Amino acid sequence: MPALTNHSSEKIVKMLLLGESGAGKTGLLGTLPPAGYRLFIADFDNGLDILRDPKVLAPEFHDKVFFKTFYDKSAIAAGRMTPQANGFSDFTKAMGDWTEDGKSLGGIYTWTENDVFVIDSLTFLGNMIMNYVLQLAGRAGQKPQLQDFGAAVDTQESVIETLYNPAVRCNVIVTSHIQRQEDASMGGIQKGFPSAIGKKLPPKIGRYLNSVIQIRKSGMGANVKRELYTSATTDIDLKVSKPSLIPPVLAPDLAKLFELLKQ
Repeated sequence: MPALTNHSSEKIVKMLLLGESGAGKTGLLGTLPPAGYRLFIADFDNGLDILRDPKVLAPEFHDKVFFKTFYDKSAIAAGRMTPQANGFSDFTKAMGDWTEDGKSLGGIYTWTENDVFVIDSLTFLGNMIMNYVLQLAGRAGQKPQLQDFGAAVDTQESVIETLYNPAVRCNVIVTSHIQRQEDASMGGIQKGFPSAIGKKLPPKIGRYLNSVIQIRKSGMGANVKRELYTSATTDIDLKVSKPSLIPPVLAPDLAKLFELLKQ
């Protein structure tokens, strides 16, 4: 029987990063390359421009950041635009074999504790999955039916389950917007959950990741302040795997948080 000191969670962080639009989720990733991490970003939001700001990530660290932007092109036929759902298939291929200029850089089963696989974001991944499900059903571009939601939920959950698997020994960050919905376990009180497909999946997402944190923004202009929240509040469930070592509110520095989580 293996000793607890050999448990993979000592070396690997699997995290859900929540935040409202504009809170700074993507920019927060810029704190990791200077700490020695390689980033592999699956970009669904087409919003990585912030990482080219030298105040967010110095140019000498740009070669530690690899990204692929996934999207569904639209075909125009008979005056109608229909999504061509290739983005999700391209994404699943990249998870297993990430290539740059024809050279393989490995994948989620070969990357290590010094690599970070990022899904940015869960919200738009869900949209792409729905396009994929509708195309498989021969109804691309049409309004989803009840069975389509079921298939899409299962597919999105399977992605998170895959990353949760102990065979994935790299760090994982899944960013997500926040959606509000009633929490049945709390008598119908409105709570914040990750923005995923349907109503049943959002409350389950956090179970698959050992840390769920939120970035919050306050103030305006030169007085903008960003902070990381790691402890549950009245309206949103947050957690970290080392609550005794990590304060409930931190400066917006993922590298420092990773350091604390890996102690």
